[in-house]
Amino acid sequence: MAMNHPEQQPDRGRRVWPIASACLAVLALFGAAAIWEYRLPLGTWAIEGLLERQGMGPVRLVLDRLDWSGLHARNLVLKGGQLTVAELSLAYAAGKLVGLHLDELKATGLRLAPAGPAGSRAEPAPSLSPAAAASAFGGARIDRIRLEDAKLSLPTLSGMNVATLSGAFALSAGALEGASITLDVRGPVAGATHALSLTIPKLTIGPDSGGGLKLQVAGATAMPAGLPWLAEGIDAELVWRSERTMASLSAGTLTDREEPPLVAPLRVSGTASLADAHIDFASRIETQAIGSDTKARMEVKGRYDPVTDSGSAIMTLGPFEFRRGGVQPPAFFPRLGHDFAEVEGRIGLAGSIGWRKGVMLPHLILNLDDVGFDTSAARFSRVNATVAFDELWPPTTPSGQRVSATVEASGLPPSPLHADFKLDRNAGLILSRIELGFAGGRIIASPFAIRPGATEIDTTLRFERIDLADALNLLDVTGLSGSGKLDGELPLTLIAQRLKLGSGKLTASEPGVLSYRGDKLPKEIAGAGREVALAARALEDFHYDALSLAISERDDGEGTILLALRGSNPAVLDGQVFNLNIKLESNFDRLADLALSALASAEELLQRAERSLK
Repeated sequence: MAMNHPEQQPDRGRRVWPIASACLAVLALFGAAAIWEYRLPLGTWAIEGLLERQGMGPVRLVLDRLDWSGLHARNLVLKGGQLTVAELSLAYAAGKLVGLHLDELKATGLRLAPAGPAGSRAEPAPSLSPAAAASAFGGARIDRIRLEDAKLSLPTLSGMNVATLSGAFALSAGALEGASITLDVRGPVAGATHALSLTIPKLTIGPDSGGGLKLQVAGATAMPAGLPWLAEGIDAELVWRSERTMASLSAGTLTDREEPPLVAPLRVSGTASLADAHIDFASRIETQAIGSDTKARMEVKGRYDPVTDSGSAIMTLGPFEFRRGGVQPPAFFPRLGHDFAEVEGRIGLAGSIGWRKGVMLPHLILNLDDVGFDTSAARFSRVNATVAFDELWPPTTPSGQRVSATVEASGLPPSPLHADFKLDRNAGLILSRIELGFAGGRIIASPFAIRPGATEIDTTLRFERIDLADALNLLDVTGLSGSGKLDGELPLTLIAQRLKLGSGKLTASEPGVLSYRGDKLPKEIAGAGREVALAARALEDFHYDALSLAISERDDGEGTILLALRGSNPAVLDGQVFNLNIKLESNFDRLADLALSALASAEELLQRAERSLK
């Protein structure tokens, strides 16, 4: 019978452990091999779980490479399709993955389409909350992030706004920092598609202290496509929270790059907030006169409803203070040139602008306070007006606008001017009434229109209580003077820049005195017969009880005046009554000077305004 000896047991144990270790090693190798073999589905499961826990679910992706140095995924879908990436690659050191430390992330074909406003044309996926977006950064660290062909789409009632983004970023301590970012934005504005290019030297995205997400931009530059404008030095901040989104823009410089520029460089600042489906905004634009420390500013405050694509804003511009020899409009608006180089007084613009579905509804008031300026034909002073605009381009007004001024033209004395008018997009300046104080009375013109470049005007001048002495002085008959008041009408036409008085008649409304003391008595004194000499004496101090001036002008500006008189000279034939018809020659161009100056000045101002607007 065989016997087991105790000293043989340790030898068996020494033989079993190596075999077990070898088996475990083999199993480990098989397990590692299996894990490596199935690393792509396992990696897909792990990445999806990680992103889900970060609030980015539901998540889908196709993982086609995973090794110790990096991975490559395609067709990445986050937040149920709200964020997609065509290709995503990561580079890392395996030992750093435990701390979520990546060397590089590259995303190609990123598409982000957050939820649009209620009632928008698109039907986007549920929105990503700002808290979830902020937490998505988690504690990860990524040394380099490269975005290529990244697009953000935002649907609105006006259409789709699309932003294309490229640049380099880094993620650390829960914040995403970018440098040398380029952003191209395209979207509908007022019924047309516009584009804007931005260059952003520094951009930061990270959690906000209020539980949301904050985006900050520093030193950005913006350039709209097809326009000569350049915005520089833009510092902006966007805070996105569940209950409110807020944005602010600090002072940047907006410059017109054309020569000469439309306006001196502008400094812009503003704020906006989105809550309860309304955007409240306020902005301030300042400019400084070129060559002066004089400043002017425009302030806008309003509200926009994205659901109905409508809104309104209150706007104030100025007032601008001008004085002759001092700051002039071209110092603020260089493109005006010499058209408005000698202006004085105060000019301001205020009112409201509404819009709905791209249609502007302005109600702006232009205030002119004791404004003065010169035209080639006349000088205007004490111009006062409150003009309401109901369209901005081309500018139009309702009927019944009124302006008052003092006009000096062609050596004539200063005369008060009052005009009722409207600006019409087709007919130009429509004057429903124009009244000129003249010679102790007034001249009133029937309605007519003035358009830049127009060659025809047809109106009738009504004279009311015009002083006879001033009227005779204009008629330029040497030695003829008198007193009394005249009423009547004269047609006035402007054809091919030639102003012509038609045939008309002025009649004395009350008795007066007429005197002729010249040495060249008119050749014809019809009806005087053999009493010509007595009639000549009587004209030296003729007390009339009836007087009329029948006026007729020839094409060359010369004309005739048929002076009809009935009255007497107390010193001639004991006051015998004479009935006289005297034909006088005159140059009517002088009589037309005042009217022509007013018309030419109005047309010149329209042409200046048209050039400035163009």
